[in-house]
Amino acid sequence: MTDVVSVVSVVFATFAGGFALAELRALGARRVTETVHFEADRRRVIVRPLASGAAPPWLAEALASTFRAARSGDVVVFSVASVDDPASSIARVAIRRGLRVAPSVAAHLVVGGPSGPNGKVCRLAEALRRLPDILAISKNPRAPLVVIADDDVALRRRLLDALDAAVHAEVAAAWAAPVEDRPGLVRALGDRASAAILDGSAHAFPALGALPTGDAPTFVGKAFAIDADVLTTLGGFDALRNHLGEDAELSRRISAMGRKSALVEVPARSLAYGRTFREVVARYARWLAVVRAQRPHLLASYPLCLAPLPIVLGLAALAHTKPALVAAALAVLLRLLLSVRLHAYFARRRTIFRQFVDLFLADATLLSALVVTLGTRSHAWRGRTLVLRRGVIVESPQPHQLDAKLRPHRESSRGPSARTTSR
Repeated sequence: MTDVVSVVSVVFATFAGGFALAELRALGARRVTETVHFEADRRRVIVRPLASGAAPPWLAEALASTFRAARSGDVVVFSVASVDDPASSIARVAIRRGLRVAPSVAAHLVVGGPSGPNGKVCRLAEALRRLPDILAISKNPRAPLVVIADDDVALRRRLLDALDAAVHAEVAAAWAAPVEDRPGLVRALGDRASAAILDGSAHAFPALGALPTGDAPTFVGKAFAIDADVLTTLGGFDALRNHLGEDAELSRRISAMGRKSALVEVPARSLAYGRTFREVVARYARWLAVVRAQRPHLLASYPLCLAPLPIVLGLAALAHTKPALVAAALAVLLRLLLSVRLHAYFARRRTIFRQFVDLFLADATLLSALVVTLGTRSHAWRGRTLVLRRGVIVESPQPHQLDAKLRPHRESSRGPSARTTSR
């Protein structure tokens, strides 16, 4: 029995170490261009879909960053579900203050639009539906570059210019790897777990984006740019309203039309904080639900390659043989080297011990999310229960059990005036 466990332990460690080594080599092979060149006359429309419900504490800061990052002639569009939404008033204030900082930037607030299970896509669909009128007001009807950024992203001009430069004749869309960082802020366990995944794990998107993936390239919709003509050809965001993983579906459609998407070297920095560990697990469970619905065979990569360390060390301890222990040590070492490389990519300064602990926190979080995903096809999202069937959302009228447990925490943290609506 010990021999069998030892063999299984070595196999898991080989997959874990081999995948980390492949990511290290892929990251090393990426060419970094320091000078960013872009079309100075290309009009950029920066669209920020705002989540409904109680406005998060970082929203005003994130929206203000849009105007500091925009260049002369850019068009900024904030899209909200309703005029009564708390985000609507914050967006109006951000526009008023932002135009003082950047008077050569045009800004618009889009309110309303279609309804659907994926509220973010509904906000984007309405903003893009009104885009011709917005461009007419701005006296530039030329099809622009459309930049999409979630409402928690702190935009920087360097990021916008990098996305702009990456989109050209062959590349239809460019995206930035998300990273979570609030220096000096006391972080909740959920925040640290999410940051551990994005900063230094095998699931960090600079590492995944560097790997060759054939006709299904990695694409994350936290902050990305896409050619407006390409987006129109693909049916716009209206065609994605019933997809929870709209970014993965968009990437698939871009590949199907023979175009490419590219990862830029500048990360998209998120300002989000204050999440519990359970909320972060639920968030990644939704991500894995998309993987399960669209490419279920990739789920096996999580215990084998993307989040294997708790399994590797558990099996090595159980076998307690020299081959198993050596293989486990090598796997952990390679993952730690990958973490160091990723922290350099993100310009992070963290001790080796902190990175070592975060490796196991990241993998434990992803494995917990995998267990949740395999246990159900329904997932809570902003007061709704979403069921994924072959990558398409089917909304259930019943409240989700996990969402019912999380809602009291959210409402108590938001205060008595908080409103819980869907995004």
